[in-house]
Amino acid sequence: MHGHPPHRQIQTPPLEDLLRRLGRDTMAPRAGEVCVKAFYATRYGGPEVMSYGDLPDPSPGRGEVLVAVRASSVNPVDWKLRAGEMRLVTGGRFPKVFGFDVAGVVAALGPGASHLAVGDRVYGMVPVWMRRDGAHAERVAVAARRLRPIPEGWTFEVAASLPVAALTALNGLRQCGELAGRSVLVNGATGGVGHFAVQIAAVRGAKVTAVCSARNAARARDLGAVEVLETEAAELVDLHGRER
Repeated sequence: MHGHPPHRQIQTPPLEDLLRRLGRDTMAPRAGEVCVKAFYATRYGGPEVMSYGDLPDPSPGRGEVLVAVRASSVNPVDWKLRAGEMRLVTGGRFPKVFGFDVAGVVAALGPGASHLAVGDRVYGMVPVWMRRDGAHAERVAVAARRLRPIPEGWTFEVAASLPVAALTALNGLRQCGELAGRSVLVNGATGGVGHFAVQIAAVRGAKVTAVCSARNAARARDLGAVEVLETEAAELVDLHGRER
């Protein structure tokens, strides 16, 4: 009888090593290259992996615009990406710039970006996936379709606080259908997403009940809640008075 050849164990390198071998760690600036200041991660991990320094100046591709960043935000998704919780979609190329929310001024147009003009004040969201960098830098290339003009009277800081949190609230409420005349309970009503949900639901005609701490009860009412349930209470009661 002929025996089978012995099995060979093949050691697969980590994902980050594979991506680096494919040339995806080429973001470091080269000599003489135009650079921008950025806040970036040098690897996956905690706050200790973050650095501030020079990175290559991005250029807009087809359908993109180059935005001179005036304000950005930090959302939970940013530190989750930094920790490597979604590394299969964020990839292994470093340095890596995070920051989904952006507000700034259009500095240059890529081919096909026709509905915006240089000098426009814009805000929007930058999806930070694979080879895409975020808005925690002086300039960022963004798909024009992801940007909107900043309304008159808004500051850059106000505009940059909206996209991730407000769209999360809006998309959640859209799942509820027509809100006019309905009762809506918002848990965490004065948090990042919750305070937008209260306002959106109220302006769409819902009777909003806010769940928040006692110290934030007045703020919840100012945002449009008609009733506030304090999280410190031992028991919560539904809108019809039945204990849960």
